[in-house]
Amino acid sequence: MKSQKKDNQKIINIALIGKVNSGKSTLFNRLIEERKAMSFQKAGTTRDRNYGICHWQGEKFQIIDTGGLTQEKDNQEIDQKVKENIKTAIKEADIIFFVTETKNLGSLKRPGDIITDFERNISQMIKKSQKPTILILNKSDNLKKRKWAKNKKWLALGFGKPIPISSANGSGIGDLLDLTIEKTKDIKKKKIAKKGPDKSIKISIIGRPNVGKSTLFNAILGKKQVIVSSTPHTTRGPQDTFLFYKSKELDKKIPLTLIDTAGIRKKRKVKPGIEKIGVDRSFRAMKKSDVIIIVLTAQKPPSHQDKTLIRLALKTKKAMVIAINKCDLLSKKEYRLFTKSNLIYNKLPMAKFAPRVFISAKRKKGINILVKSIIQASKNQQKNISEKKLNIFLKELIKKKGFKKEVWERIDFLQTKTNPLEFSLICPKIIMKRRQVKKAHFNIIKKALREKWDFTGAPIFIKTKCP
Repeated sequence: MKSQKKDNQKIINIALIGKVNSGKSTLFNRLIEERKAMSFQKAGTTRDRNYGICHWQGEKFQIIDTGGLTQEKDNQEIDQKVKENIKTAIKEADIIFFVTETKNLGSLKRPGDIITDFERNISQMIKKSQKPTILILNKSDNLKKRKWAKNKKWLALGFGKPIPISSANGSGIGDLLDLTIEKTKDIKKKKIAKKGPDKSIKISIIGRPNVGKSTLFNAILGKKQVIVSSTPHTTRGPQDTFLFYKSKELDKKIPLTLIDTAGIRKKRKVKPGIEKIGVDRSFRAMKKSDVIIIVLTAQKPPSHQDKTLIRLALKTKKAMVIAINKCDLLSKKEYRLFTKSNLIYNKLPMAKFAPRVFISAKRKKGINILVKSIIQASKNQQKNISEKKLNIFLKELIKKKGFKKEVWERIDFLQTKTNPLEFSLICPKIIMKRRQVKKAHFNIIKKALREKWDFTGAPIFIKTKCP
């Protein structure tokens, strides 16, 4: 379904709406041709909105996957927020895919009534939007099931006869997208596809469950995008959202791509299934990002688990910013003492290069400072220092720190990479063989590099090489 198209191509938003377990996420993955949404046998796997791009016949669509609607009352708080999320998706959409499914005739209350009361209720919610809608009969994976779509009773929903498809095996998808192109020809109001995502600063937000990652995500975004709940593990997978961030402190709009990740718990506490999938994707999200926000809480000192998370983040070699959330819960005296203390860096010495920003995501305090720190960390990660400047720097450091001249004056110093920042000490074989360059030297050089050039937020890596 992929095709090349100019960056200024106009894009249509399509929202997938339907009850739980109707196969929306499987359809989403089929349309975007990647396993981004979680497809799981348990109903209600998708709770947040998930975004992806679909290409078909030279056209480009943005697909919005939503949480499934349910009549169950297990968790009314989350169910209500799922409905709010769906309403937002409907507002964002130019066209709606109302996803229904084939049913077992024996399970129907009234023989011959192929439409449930619940589906009628969903159709009423969609009709209020007055958005063009395509009715989809999913799981139509054989001829007998496809005949369901010809039943005239579907007309009662007001969306015409459904398009029979099987998101699992792909049958009917081409017909569905062809019809979509026809229906969207007359849609005058189209959003312009943004050029920014490829050039944007990609940010992943990680931390222990319930430290306020989704609230921070929403605070940066400026609108409700991810379900925020007091129930841990509400967010089950990374959500990518592009935006232009603008504040009084910034001269121009900054393109950002936010990735909200599932809360990460200790491995022995991670349950198989949905939560395991979410954790794995959080790790992959860190690898894809430019800057990682480590979210801590002001209520408790950094834990062993926080240290583990930071070590995992360091392995990705990405820039890092520490956001200390829920500072609004501290008294003025506690806040003053907390901000002046080195508690965070004392507990997390491996992250001393990362700026710490005190915030209240709930009250949107400190968000502009946090974003400025992210932008600066991203810039610092891209810095390139010339070989001439680095060798002058090394000579001054040898003299200042008393390094052995007979060893160090035979070593060249150069930068081999940006994003991440990697430097190399080019040493003769005899020096390497005698192991005359120690780990302690690396630490001294890193500290001096940070004092000479501002590398705040960007980790530095130094290697030894033979010419």
